[in-house]
Amino acid sequence: MNVFRLLRTLRYLRPVQIWGRLWFEAKRTLFKPLIVAAVQRKEAAFAVREISLTLPRCYPQASVQNLQERTFTFLNVSADYRDGIRWNDTSKSKLWLYNLHYFEYLLHLTHDVNENNFNLARSIIEDWLQNNPIGHGNGWEPYPISLRAVHWIFFYAAYASFFKEDPAFDKTFRTSLYRQIAYLNRFLEFHLLANHLWANLKALLFGGIFFGQRKWLAKGTRLLSREINEQILPDGGHFERSPMYHALILTDLIDLSNLLQNSAQDEKEEPANLRTLKAQIEKRIPPMLYWLQAMTHPDERPALFGDTAFNIVPQRQEIEKYARLVLGIASPEGPANGAIVLKDSGYFAMRTNDFYLIVDGGELGVTYQPGHAHCDLLSYELSYKGLRFVVDSGVGEYLPTELRRQARSIYSHNTLVINGLEQAEIWSAFRMGRRVHAEKVECKTDSGFEFQGGYANALNRKLAYRHQRQIKVTGGIEVADRWQAATVKSVENLIHLHPQCEVQLAENAVLLKRNGVMLRIAFDGQNIKAELRDWFYVSEFGRVLPANVLVLMPKVPLSEMSYSIQGL
Repeated sequence: MNVFRLLRTLRYLRPVQIWGRLWFEAKRTLFKPLIVAAVQRKEAAFAVREISLTLPRCYPQASVQNLQERTFTFLNVSADYRDGIRWNDTSKSKLWLYNLHYFEYLLHLTHDVNENNFNLARSIIEDWLQNNPIGHGNGWEPYPISLRAVHWIFFYAAYASFFKEDPAFDKTFRTSLYRQIAYLNRFLEFHLLANHLWANLKALLFGGIFFGQRKWLAKGTRLLSREINEQILPDGGHFERSPMYHALILTDLIDLSNLLQNSAQDEKEEPANLRTLKAQIEKRIPPMLYWLQAMTHPDERPALFGDTAFNIVPQRQEIEKYARLVLGIASPEGPANGAIVLKDSGYFAMRTNDFYLIVDGGELGVTYQPGHAHCDLLSYELSYKGLRFVVDSGVGEYLPTELRRQARSIYSHNTLVINGLEQAEIWSAFRMGRRVHAEKVECKTDSGFEFQGGYANALNRKLAYRHQRQIKVTGGIEVADRWQAATVKSVENLIHLHPQCEVQLAENAVLLKRNGVMLRIAFDGQNIKAELRDWFYVSEFGRVLPANVLVLMPKVPLSEMSYSIQGL
């Protein structure tokens, strides 16, 4: 282990994360037998609240699951468990097993309430209960508990009449659910914070209302209210700056609004700040819907900045439909042409009749939790006539592999690389030590779109440099870079291309063609040379596609470089 790199990583953490990690590990090891014994003694309240929840949002992976045959597909990897579900299958990644334990696939069954679906879900739930003793295996880690508890409550609300007809299973189900939330309450992820703690608190609030557990309800309400103020930025973006996690948090808020609107609370038992929480949630949802729309390409898929992948969360239109059903609010008006400035998040977009451009000018994730951040400062994505041409390379995966390192690397993004330096010390799967910071970022929209921003990179003092980028939208896209450095060993201007792009190199231009649509990237061929390299594109977990990256490099010593992108 690189001790100095570890210390440079720890210096960004909040004190609660450090002592929270120590306390979490102590409970997970030394005190775990005592916690398990205490949880095993707990019995669920028999008079659970009547909750008539609005039909939950759709499940994106419903079409690839075959619950009847016990065939599960997550992250584009399938498993046939007809001989018995292996809940802790060592041949599968932790993230895959997490998805198995989330039970999100039960949501699809709430869209068609019938006895066959109830019995199908019951058999899978009973299998889980028999094979996952308290505190053992992936299913008892805090994050899977958090998601599963909410999904089980949604399922119970839809099938309440069926549960009442089967008192024995009803009691078994509720007792296990109560114990899961009681266990979660002992293992809230203060050492991680961000979206993990958020999911814990959402489950605690759901459990508090479902079981009438006043302590859970009060705790969940108080801490969620705090986290909303912390995690939702004034422009509506989630502070981790990942469109995928933004969509997850937005869906969580609609779930919470759904719960609070459809569960009658005794005013004497209702925490004093629950009404404040309701108001907070309802206030935050509209700008979050707008933010998601702004970050969505014409193909109705999100930009892939940070850790973002397709088919993990519902698409934007499904989320808007869910918000409309729960809150009765109108969806944001369709994407209009013009500039979009999300200053707090650091994203700047421009839509025209032909182009959609989105530029990243913000910090590399959350200072104290950059686990889902990439080295993508001053990068951009570009669609033309509804098709993606210039793309982010994607999420990679969540294992500490070379693919994960490359996906987070500056080399996977559409920006300038000088002297081969990264924008941050990225290591393991989610760690980040020293990192650069955005400087002088602004976007003029008075007469079109003109973005500019920069940063200084001194991660290696001998190779340190300062980079300034300007991106204009005129009839096309104009990108201009300037740099200052005492030593310049290499300059590489990266433009990642969608896998379906056909590429033709010329002396002073590159022609791109996709589905009959053509773009031209023009540059000064006298001073700049173009090179095509092999790379990858991972827009979905488990699906790595070969792709190309266009690299523009100086033929002679330069301190600036520019290129333009025009439709043909």
